[in-house]
Amino acid sequence: MRQCAAVFRMSDKTSGTPKGRNSRSESTKKHIETTYLTLMLEKKWDRISVIELCKAAGITRGTFYQYFDDIYDVIEKIEAALMEDLTARFRTCTESYGPGFSISYFPDRFDLEPPGIFREWFSFCREHSTAMYPLLDRKKGDTRFIRRIRSVIQDNINILMDHDGMPNDELRAHFVSVLSEMHFLAAQGWLSGQDDGIRLNDSDIVSLLNTMRVGSVYLQWRSMNGKNDPPQDLNLTD
Repeated sequence: MRQCAAVFRMSDKTSGTPKGRNSRSESTKKHIETTYLTLMLEKKWDRISVIELCKAAGITRGTFYQYFDDIYDVIEKIEAALMEDLTARFRTCTESYGPGFSISYFPDRFDLEPPGIFREWFSFCREHSTAMYPLLDRKKGDTRFIRRIRSVIQDNINILMDHDGMPNDELRAHFVSVLSEMHFLAAQGWLSGQDDGIRLNDSDIVSLLNTMRVGSVYLQWRSMNGKNDPPQDLNLTD
């Protein structure tokens, strides 16, 4: 599979900036958003007040209302830019897929390379780490945003499974659920930077996720062919 490229960055978004403003105005808007995300590290997203945000950002309330309607508008604009970026990245990946694969050819022709959507998830999290780290926090982050992100990931994993020739059965549903959750757990641990004694880079994590993908296709192939033992020449770690 061809590796897809990033399409948008949050820093390219201009929604919420008054028309005709210059780059200094855009910088002010970004400063407000970044300050809000910093406050989220210590306080739940909907418990942060406009007054508190303005004080931390060193701006007046009048300046705040030039860019945002209220505190909810701040997180909505941050999340909208992130969703647009991630959706565009995944769309580029899925559009790069070639002809669909027949699972009956699994041992000989299956592409063992990690798919683009796995790589793009971590590229996306890296480029938006300032926003993604607090937003994915299970206690202080926005659970609505997590559900929306999970839905996008699951939709794109299903597209990948269609391409991989996986039937739409219970095994596939279980795999999609587990793999999407693994995306979040891996990203949260990776973004936190806390040393738990096992340090994996994003490429290592992508390889682990891909092993789950290859394993699920292999299990389906074995089931369809009534095989109990793996083929001797099949290497799932490539």
